[in-house]
Amino acid sequence: EYINSLNKISDEFISSFPPSSLLSDVYTYSFINGIEYILDFERKELKRIFESNRMPSLIDKIISNTYLTINMQTINYDIDIDIDLLKVSFIRLKRYNTKLDLYSTINLLIGNIEKIIRKYYIKLHKEKEYIDTNYLTLSTLLEKNIIKNKFDESLIICIKYYLLSFNDFNKKYRHIVAHYNDNIKSILNIDTVLNITYILFSICNTIISNEII
Repeated sequence: EYINSLNKISDEFISSFPPSSLLSDVYTYSFINGIEYILDFERKELKRIFESNRMPSLIDKIISNTYLTINMQTINYDIDIDIDLLKVSFIRLKRYNTKLDLYSTINLLIGNIEKIIRKYYIKLHKEKEYIDTNYLTLSTLLEKNIIKNKFDESLIICIKYYLLSFNDFNKKYRHIVAHYNDNIKSILNIDTVLNITYILFSICNTIISNEII
């Protein structure tokens, strides 16, 4: 049953983002209200999965399938660790729900998002040119034309809005976590976790959809 639920969520993730025709309104109240309305709806479904202890299995399935789709024929040791750490983090969060568990889960989710996009970018560039991975941060990856051509513009805008820091309107989760600044307490909650989980699943769904077509 939860697999059917996953498929339903997965299929709707990307289509539920604001269409590209609305991107002239980026970072106005209409955009912010629109995307937060969508996430409020999607969080309810993700919260049901989280509360029923199904999130670790779902994470394993989605992330494993994403890496296999990126033509990694077998999941290597590093990827296994990434997936296991995130699964354990969700298990602890469900059981204890401490600030430390929230911080750990948010940090791991963001790290997985950045790593998956970086691995996908490297796969797309395979045998085309040398890539210095030291400079492949999330912000630089989202500006690469090869990523822009694969990710819907609305999804890229949403990733930037929630994770990156380049104006006063952004949620800037990644920036807050990385620098452990004064806003850290304001994001240590289950809504933040589910928002980032939604973005992670959306990215995975996009990659899988791109590569099976």
